[in-house]
Amino acid sequence: MGSLYGYELESELPLGRLSAVAGVRGGLSVRRAAGELLDRPGELTAWRDWPGSDAHFALARSHGRILASCTATGDYEIDPGAGTIAVSARAAGEDWEHRLGTTAVPLLLAERGDLVLHASAVMIGGRAALFCGPSGRGKSTLALMASSAGIPVVGEDGAVVALEGERATVWPGARGVRTDAGRGRALRTTSDALAASGPAPVGAVCFLAPRGDELELTALEPARAVSSLVPSLIHTGDDGALRAGFERLVRLLEIVPAFRVSMPDSLAAGPQATRSLVASLSASSAAFAAPSQPSSRAASVALRRR
Repeated sequence: MGSLYGYELESELPLGRLSAVAGVRGGLSVRRAAGELLDRPGELTAWRDWPGSDAHFALARSHGRILASCTATGDYEIDPGAGTIAVSARAAGEDWEHRLGTTAVPLLLAERGDLVLHASAVMIGGRAALFCGPSGRGKSTLALMASSAGIPVVGEDGAVVALEGERATVWPGARGVRTDAGRGRALRTTSDALAASGPAPVGAVCFLAPRGDELELTALEPARAVSSLVPSLIHTGDDGALRAGFERLVRLLEIVPAFRVSMPDSLAAGPQATRSLVASLSASSAAFAAPSQPSSRAASVALRRR
């Protein structure tokens, strides 16, 4: 059918955004749940209420599996060992597939040892730049503007990074970019030519700070970067999962440089700011200037240290 994050997916439910990149890391299976997924004992590990509504998102552990409940899209039983996800979907469609690709599959891969971040990722000079930050900071908008500028997109709402020695590799997520459209979300398609053609070494990780009057790019020391990026970790919410995610994040920051990015508040200024950001990152990090070499913290331009 297609892949997500380097894994080939076989699904009993229709999926329209899978990557065309070969799933060389193995296979995962998505199937319809045979019965009620939440009617079993478990340990609640996370609960989030959506402001202004009765909607929620919850996670629990039960007999080696992860149970996820999303008011809007349905319930999920994630079995990391077997590589399966059982789904009780409230309704088929883009919202359900988005939750599968940005939450259920990433949670499974985090349990298997990947670093998983709530982030978008774009290609710069043969390497990927990751952009993390709270909802509303513009991760998806930045990915869309990058695509419009002819810059390939690795993923727009979830980055799965495999860490191996001194190498950090990010794998392509779902095709397309979801952006705000009125009161809801809309899928904006990107051409296959602008989708990542395979896994990419990570060149930098960026924290999206609140928007300002103009583009600002600031190099971050690793300790400062960790505290900014921990909230972007995707994990089940219990102490063991948080500890593992934290350790992987520290390893990533030992390999690649980190930056603080503030984009302009004006959407009209966004396209030019995106192009300037890409150019600045290319000039600021030796990782992008020499993609075949191990990444370096050396900066080729003067940047403020925070």
